[in-house]
Amino acid sequence: MRLQAASRVALCKNRGMLRALILLAIAVFFAAPHSAMADGKMYKWTDENGVVHYGDHVPAKHVKSRAEVLNSQGVTVSVIEAEKTSEDLAEEIRLRGLEQERLAAEAARRAYDRALLDSYESVDDILATRKRRLDAVDGQIVFTTHHISQMKNRIASIEGEIGRVTGGTRKVPKRLADELTRAKNSLQEHMENLEGHYLDQARIRIKYAEDIERFKVLRGLTEEKIVEASAADS
Repeated sequence: MRLQAASRVALCKNRGMLRALILLAIAVFFAAPHSAMADGKMYKWTDENGVVHYGDHVPAKHVKSRAEVLNSQGVTVSVIEAEKTSEDLAEEIRLRGLEQERLAAEAARRAYDRALLDSYESVDDILATRKRRLDAVDGQIVFTTHHISQMKNRIASIEGEIGRVTGGTRKVPKRLADELTRAKNSLQEHMENLEGHYLDQARIRIKYAEDIERFKVLRGLTEEKIVEASAADS
């Protein structure tokens, strides 16, 4: 009987100690956040497994991760962004470059539009300017074509003289060889110039076609309005 009584007493004591330990653990659990936030700050972060954590500081292994700073009411008051990787930084630089290019293109377009409106009163003005530019290039084409014809004749003349002097068997005199080289180089230069003039023609036509379409947009012109304006001018 005494043994049983002693056992019951020990059991009661153990239960009391267990209850006290549980209450203590609960008190510590609820008191910890408040003590951690005594200075008004608590941190919230997510680990690599997607688990959300709270604490009075971010552990060293997570300091490069994104974290939120909470006030004593648990409201986010600021955010500590994650440290950027070299890839992130490179992408930021690329995107900034693209944005700068876009802004520069927009500024250039606005300046060009302003110049277009300041330079012309009507589509006919643009067409007249285009004609003057094309006429100038046409003159260069005629001039260059004439020189090409002259150079071809000159080369034929030198080659004929070389044939008479050497008879096809003797060495070509240096004077004639040099003259032939210069003539051929000059012909090549004029041929390249002629190609450039034709390219200029194409660029002028494209440019003024684009200018006319843009001018119409800026002035809100339609084909009907253009015909009416031309009729009124005539």
